[in-house]
Amino acid sequence: MPTTEIPLRTAYEVESLSIRNALANLNKPNEDVILVERDVFIVADGVSRTSVLGTPYPDPSPSRMLSEVCTKAFYDTIKECGQNDPAESLITTAIHRANDAAAQFNAAHFFLNDVPACSFLAGILRDSKLHIVSIGDCPCYAFNERTFKLVNELQTKKLYSAIREGTFERNELVMRQEIRNNPTHPLRWGVLDGSKSASNFFQYYTIELRETPIVHFCSDGVQALYDRKDEAIFSHKPETIINRMSALEAESKLTSDDKSVVCFKFRSH
Repeated sequence: MPTTEIPLRTAYEVESLSIRNALANLNKPNEDVILVERDVFIVADGVSRTSVLGTPYPDPSPSRMLSEVCTKAFYDTIKECGQNDPAESLITTAIHRANDAAAQFNAAHFFLNDVPACSFLAGILRDSKLHIVSIGDCPCYAFNERTFKLVNELQTKKLYSAIREGTFERNELVMRQEIRNNPTHPLRWGVLDGSKSASNFFQYYTIELRETPIVHFCSDGVQALYDRKDEAIFSHKPETIINRMSALEAESKLTSDDKSVVCFKFRSH
């Protein structure tokens, strides 16, 4: 299991894990990317491409490649700037550079029937505060013992509610070409894809870790467990959470998705 242990003197520890979906019939690769490096934490969830009949699913997928590009651009920006830079302005600069990197990637590549994109959740630690930026639907949860809350807005919530209620017929091309990163659409949702309008969907949050000392960064592939308040989430162990989600998919015949979890535990001195 990919795990990064941070020395005690840094006042926190973190574990992370990412596994691919179970869609063996599609041979669909893992499009999630996670980064845990020093005081920076990222989950990027590549948007699966629209299927093209008779076209093999590429591995690595275009959105996986774009997720890696955005993750690197964000992290490189944090590394380049000094620790004295205000956290809010730092993550603002970093998320804009990540979207600029997506624009450069998409300008340099052409993928049939697809514009690669990713949901993106990132945080940087400063003292007892975790400063967060998000776009899309990677959830962030903050825990205090047995209570927890969703920190950020999941921007696809209205869209998927409309699909379930039958007020919008699912159409992948419409979702990506007319709704995605369209700030005027009632079902709007955002992603990093290089479009200038993506900046309308950047959201910023600050978690005071003395109040909620445990934080989970996730891809939406495990969200159902948190919606159900499943006991596995209180283990604060990515492997336990992901294994439980895989079992739930099998039990309930849910569509399998990539699953990524970063569990962060703050220790106050």
